[in-house]
Amino acid sequence: MGNISGSLTNTTSAPITVTFTITPTANGCNGTPVMATVLVNPTPNAVATPAAQTICSGSALTTIALTGNTGGTLFNWTRDNTVPVTGIAASGAGNISGSLTNTTNAPITVTFTITPTANGCPGTPITATVLVNPTPNAVAAPASQTICSGAAITTIALSGNVAGTVYNWTRDNTVAVTGIAGSGAGNISGSLTNTTAAPITVTFTITPTANGCPGAPITATVLVNPTPNAVATPAAQTICSGAAITTIALSGNVAGTVYNWTRDNTVAVTGIAGSGAGNISGSLTNTTAAPITVTFTITPTANGCPGAPITATVLVNPTPNAVATPSAQTICTGSSITTIALTSNTAGTVFNWTRDNTVSVTGIATSGMGNISGALTNTTAAPIMVTFIITPTANGCPGTATTATVIVNPNPSVNAVANMTYCAGSSVPSVVFTSNVPGAVFSWSRTNEAIGLGTNSGTGNVPAFTATNATGGPLTSTFSVVASYTNGSVTCTGTPIQFTITVNPNPTVTAVANMTYCAGSSVPSVVFTSNVPGAVFSWSRTNEAIGLGTNSGTGNVPTFTATNVGNTSLTSTFSVVASYTNNGVTCTGTPIQFAITVNPNPTVNAVANMTYCAGSSVPSVVFTSNVPGAVFSWSRTNEAIGLGANSGTGNVPAFTATNATGGPLTSTFSVVASYTNGGVTCTGTPIQFTITVNPNPTVNAVANMTYCDGSSVPSVVFASNVPGAVFSWSRTNEAIGLGANSGTGNVPAFTATNATGGPLTSTFSVVASYTNNGVTCTGTPIQFTITVNPNPTVTAVANMTYCAGNAVPSVVFTSNVAGAVFSWSRTNEAIGLGTNSGTGNVPAFTATNTGNTPLTSTFSVVASYTNNGVTCTGTPIQFTITINPTPTATATPASQTICSGTAITTIVMSGNLGAIATYNWTRNNTATVTGIAASGSGNISGTLTNTTNAPITVTFTITPTAFGCTGTPITATVLVNPTPLPFAVTGGGAVCTTDNIGVPVGLSGSQTNVNYQLVLKWQ
Repeated sequence: MGNISGSLTNTTSAPITVTFTITPTANGCNGTPVMATVLVNPTPNAVATPAAQTICSGSALTTIALTGNTGGTLFNWTRDNTVPVTGIAASGAGNISGSLTNTTNAPITVTFTITPTANGCPGTPITATVLVNPTPNAVAAPASQTICSGAAITTIALSGNVAGTVYNWTRDNTVAVTGIAGSGAGNISGSLTNTTAAPITVTFTITPTANGCPGAPITATVLVNPTPNAVATPAAQTICSGAAITTIALSGNVAGTVYNWTRDNTVAVTGIAGSGAGNISGSLTNTTAAPITVTFTITPTANGCPGAPITATVLVNPTPNAVATPSAQTICTGSSITTIALTSNTAGTVFNWTRDNTVSVTGIATSGMGNISGALTNTTAAPIMVTFIITPTANGCPGTATTATVIVNPNPSVNAVANMTYCAGSSVPSVVFTSNVPGAVFSWSRTNEAIGLGTNSGTGNVPAFTATNATGGPLTSTFSVVASYTNGSVTCTGTPIQFTITVNPNPTVTAVANMTYCAGSSVPSVVFTSNVPGAVFSWSRTNEAIGLGTNSGTGNVPTFTATNVGNTSLTSTFSVVASYTNNGVTCTGTPIQFAITVNPNPTVNAVANMTYCAGSSVPSVVFTSNVPGAVFSWSRTNEAIGLGANSGTGNVPAFTATNATGGPLTSTFSVVASYTNGGVTCTGTPIQFTITVNPNPTVNAVANMTYCDGSSVPSVVFASNVPGAVFSWSRTNEAIGLGANSGTGNVPAFTATNATGGPLTSTFSVVASYTNNGVTCTGTPIQFTITVNPNPTVTAVANMTYCAGNAVPSVVFTSNVAGAVFSWSRTNEAIGLGTNSGTGNVPAFTATNTGNTPLTSTFSVVASYTNNGVTCTGTPIQFTITINPTPTATATPASQTICSGTAITTIVMSGNLGAIATYNWTRNNTATVTGIAASGSGNISGTLTNTTNAPITVTFTITPTAFGCTGTPITATVLVNPTPLPFAVTGGGAVCTTDNIGVPVGLSGSQTNVNYQLVLKWQ
């Protein structure tokens, strides 16, 4: 009321016009309304994307896109830090892009302040930040240096202008120079080894990085000089004292290397200076009696870097002398000389020698080395002097030669005597000795063998005698004979000779017993023995066909297999004689005889294998043989086939076949025939046959089965106590889905079917049979059933709709299968049903809906049927129960007062369902108040005229309806004031302004409750 003032806030992002409707009112009656409008622009906002970012100095930032919620917004921005960070203007408009360069050594944050403006209205400023990291630098100290290979470098300290900078580095020449890694971070230290022969510069490339921003790389260098080496050629040599050395040439792998050297033993060895430079040459003289090694130590130096010293050696050997002890001696021919010991003043001296008279005196080599020893033999009849010339040599250096002499006297020898062999009882003539030296004297001795010679030693010749031998082998007596010769009071004895006289024995054969064998036997070799080892045997036999291929032979009778194809014994008589040969003389003994007899072997005639079923009668098995009178023995494997005995003689008795196992039982019989003749029993080759008892197979029990219609029924696999059993089956003709009503093997898998309203049961009968060795045995049939239950279905239930507050009746389920059980569940809508699932029927309940939209609960129902412990479930069905909300109504305004003949303020209908609901209304007082219909729908508007002189209240009764549900009616009232009647004015008149009297005025026709205002108008 009155003037309009205050603030307006637009809560949206678009301009909004606010309209003020101004209605003048006087005395309770409204005049014509007028309008006043205010356009309220929204306050724009700003969003910066990205709001924060980090870049390296000089890099382009990610464009900061500026957006807002108000169309047409302008974005003006400014930034700070324009002095230390350059590149983007200090202010601008629109999206922000460009590059920023940080001119300092520390990270700087640039803040952009963005102010949005739309329709001339500014929004709240926002900020976007860019952290600009500085570009780091790097300084290496020292920047260059020179080292010798293998030395530690001066640590290269890395620094820069930006705190926290990381210095990553790499280096080159990592193959030629080793020791520091190919890359790293931080200060650089360590040792470098130049693996080549030339100086190499190693360059380290250092890249600074700070806050993720790289700086410009720098380099630092290290010149690594190689380590020179030295090679001495020759590295070692040996010379004799006073000789010139082979020049020692010095070289190395590094150009320009200088080689300095020193040597040791300058007192004991003279001739070359104690030190020098360059190649080494000259003569060296050893002033001692021992070898002395002169060592030259050579040190290479190149580019100021020393290499590892090396050495070269010269072994200077002294000049040796020689002394022979004894220097002269005399011996008999064939005797060993007294060893001539050779010595020298120089250790390790080697003594080489030669001698003369090597043709007439033998035994010691023509030349040799070291002390002289051995025997000398004079091949003549006169003494001979042998002279040895000895030359000393030490370490390859010769000394002055010396001599030693030996006189060798001759020795007599006995002329050879041949060995002799005689048989026992033979006459042995006298043995006469001779010598190469006339006048020699003979002495002899012999081993003490009882060959018939009475004495065991003597001088001169051996006398004649008669040979004897009472042993089982040859007797050999060895004679030793020596000749001696005396000359000039020195007696020299020759080398003894030996010969033998052997007396051979006369051998006999050891008796051999008669032998008897069965035909087919292996007759071992008949090994002959004699009283004389080494005797040789000759034999012959009568020509019987006993299996021995030859009728005579030497040595033992060989092994053979005895044969006899007849029915009587065969006997062959053998005659054997022994002979003994020794030294070419053979002696023969007296023959002996023995016999070998071979008996025939009986055989069993073949018996065929037999197979029976368990429970069958097995007849007696009767054996026969090719040899009359043969006796039979049998044994069998211990199988429980019904025969009590596992072995026996004669025939196998009859029995009843049994088999309590799950497979065939085969008992293998072995039968042998034997024949006895002359106290020797001969057994033939066994034969074998089998008696097999097949089992009567049974089918392992099969449990009854129950399946649901449509289920996959697996194959029914039959098993038996007998592996390999074959199965045959048949069934009652029920339509359970299996096509065949009979078959062999397993029942095949099938899909169960049941088109009825109850279970279907098919009865199966199965029998097992087993075939082995052509005999088939059949067991007792078994039975089992396969039942197919029907799958119940739920009879369809129609969807239902109720209004909140209505009673919902129980939902009763039915099925095509009697006895089906129902289970149901529903979506969890608050429709008034307390439970969300259950069994059986859905119980009755009172519908509820506290919201403003329909609530629909979807029910899922499934039927199940149980038979034989198997439950079959059908396909679920679904239906819905929908509960519509109860609409409410609100009338705005709920009451108002108007003057008769004016338009009411529109009564706007609203409610909990908004525009969904229908609002039907009626009104009263239609006779006294006219202008708006007696009933209608929706908002109420129009003009009401009061036809009376008194105020009348018009009541509108409004009933909301939605989704077919009616809500509680409400009312809205309009008080309609009547229009006042005209009234009459009486009296009045003219007066002057100077009069002090009033003018009487009268009114007539006034109404109760009407206010009148008297207006004076001055003229």
